[in-house]
Amino acid sequence: MSESLAKLESKLEDEGSFLEAGQVQKRNLLEGVPWDHHVLHCSASRDIQPDGTVAPQHFAWSTLRRLEALMAAMRRQTYPRNCNQFIVIEGLTAHDKSLLASNLLPGDCRVMYEGTTGLVKVLSTASQVIAPKLFLQEILRQPLHHGCANAAAGRALSDAAFQPTADSVKHPDLCWYPASRISHGHPVPGQWPTLVIEAGLEGCRKKLQHEVRWWFAHSRGGVRTVLLLLVDEPTQDLHVEQWQLAQPDAQGPRVPEADRFHALAAMPPLARQSPLDQKPYCARRITIGKTRAYGEPLRFYTQALFDVDPMMCGLPPDFVVDRQDLVDCVKRVFGREVEE
Repeated sequence: MSESLAKLESKLEDEGSFLEAGQVQKRNLLEGVPWDHHVLHCSASRDIQPDGTVAPQHFAWSTLRRLEALMAAMRRQTYPRNCNQFIVIEGLTAHDKSLLASNLLPGDCRVMYEGTTGLVKVLSTASQVIAPKLFLQEILRQPLHHGCANAAAGRALSDAAFQPTADSVKHPDLCWYPASRISHGHPVPGQWPTLVIEAGLEGCRKKLQHEVRWWFAHSRGGVRTVLLLLVDEPTQDLHVEQWQLAQPDAQGPRVPEADRFHALAAMPPLARQSPLDQKPYCARRITIGKTRAYGEPLRFYTQALFDVDPMMCGLPPDFVVDRQDLVDCVKRVFGREVEE
C-alpha cells in the first residue's frame, strides 16, 4: 500500500471516529440508494395537550397520507423504467418507528430504519411482488417431491419485522424458516430464517447488495442464503444473484466483488459468525428471460437450507434449480397478476 493511500485511509478512519452514532446509522442505511430517491420529513406539527403542554413530535396521520400519496405517484412513474423506488424518511421518533414497523402501510412496500432515518422500498410493479413467492415455490419443489419433512413443515413469511436492536428494523420481501426453527406455527424467538429473498428494480442493484450484508451481519450467519431478484421491466428479464458467506478459511478480501469468490462456491458455514469475520460473496449469478437463461443454475445445500442432515431426509447433499425451471418461473412472473 502506498504511503499516500495509507494516510488517506487513516484520515477517513479518524473522521469516522468523530461521527455520532445516528450519523453512522444513516450513512449505512443510505449506502447504494439511487441518487434520485425521494425524501419525506416527518410532520413538524405538535399536539397541544389539555394541560397546555406540547406533545413530542410524532409521525402524524397527515404525514402517513403524504407517504401513501408519494408511493402511489412512484408506482405510476417508475414503470416501465428501471429507476428509483426508495423513499427516505427523516426525523423519526420512537412513536414513528412503531407505526412504520406495524404493517400499516400498503402490502407492496417494505420498511427499514436505522436510528432516526427510515427507508421505504416501493414495489412498483406486480412482478416484483410475485417473483419471491414463485421462486420459493420452485426452490422447494424438489425437496417436497422427495418427502422432506423439514421442507413441508417450514414456513414462509412476508410480513415479519426483524428488530435486532431497538434502533434497527427491516422487513424482507420473503423469508423462509425450516421446521427446526418453527414452534407451534411461529418462528422460535431469536431464530432467523435460513433463506431471505429480496426483490427490486434492476436499477437498484447496489442498494439491494448492501442489504445482503444487513441480513448476514445481524443474524450472525443464521441467514445462510440471500437471493436477490432484480426485475428489468422493459426487457422482462430477471437478474438473480445468490449470496452466501464464505467458509472461515477462504482466502480473499473481506467484502469481495461479486465474481471474485466463484471458485470457492461451496456450502455456507453452519456455525454462527461475528460480522467482523464474515466474507459475503455472490456464489451464482444468472439472467433469466422468457425463452432462455444465461449463467449458472441455482444450487442449494440441504443442510444449510433445512437445518437437517441430508441422510435423514432422503435428499442429496445439494440440489440444483436448473435453467429451464427458472425460465418457466420467469414466464409466470411476467405472465400473470399477483394472487390475492
